[in-house]
Amino acid sequence: MKNLFIYITLLITATTLGYSLAPVTVVLNNDGDNITAQLNDYSTGSAVPVGNIGAITVPTITPNGSGYSSFVVGEGDPDWGSISSTKVNSNVILDVYDGTTLVAQFRLDELQEITARNERLPSDVTVGDELKVEGGSTFEGDATFEGEATFEGGTTFEGQLEVTGVFVQASNEFTDSVEIGDITSNIMIFVGDEDVVIEDESFSADLVNGATYTIINNGTGQNNPSLSFDLDNGYAWISRYQAVTIIKLGGKLYIVSQPGFGG
Repeated sequence: MKNLFIYITLLITATTLGYSLAPVTVVLNNDGDNITAQLNDYSTGSAVPVGNIGAITVPTITPNGSGYSSFVVGEGDPDWGSISSTKVNSNVILDVYDGTTLVAQFRLDELQEITARNERLPSDVTVGDELKVEGGSTFEGDATFEGEATFEGGTTFEGQLEVTGVFVQASNEFTDSVEIGDITSNIMIFVGDEDVVIEDESFSADLVNGATYTIINNGTGQNNPSLSFDLDNGYAWISRYQAVTIIKLGGKLYIVSQPGFGG
């Protein structure tokens, strides 16, 4: 019995201590070329390096149009990876310096949570609540979405996709054939008040090859405006509240469905 207790204790200890720090992503409003990071524990009131690791050099970072830059701390760093996750608490801070000037401080536990929320979803992931993807994302494994899923940016599924809840795809509105040339979303909604003739050149050249696009006539006005499509494989005419689906193949656009009611 004593030996069994010791074995269970060792097993629990090994499980508890078996996790090491994963890299974290930092977003910084600073474009300096001499950025370093230091992981410190302030539990005693003063900075004590965690794991006895020194300053971490950050490669030169380039800000986006809003002045923000992002970089990863700890990736490929054996010293960072050797730190046990049990050392993380609300007093463990990542101090960021530009030269010798302290420019930002981040709680490590909060960085871990933010990084985890924005990581690429792993293979066979199941999302049971609401998921919103606003930028370009790639799902390389099987993905199951049991709640509401909204994709507003370019999203690629390389595995099997199963949606058991509400699936909202990106959409955009246009009023004439000129405006549709700027739209690259997979659902295009006409909201104009005059009849419009739509040809190949009416669409944006950035439409993805091999993708399908749905155009819905939700026009306004007393004249019940219509949409006329004259594409590579034929002609379609849709009245208000109807829809048509097209596909881009080899740089050309083809009608793949007869007009249907969009509701």
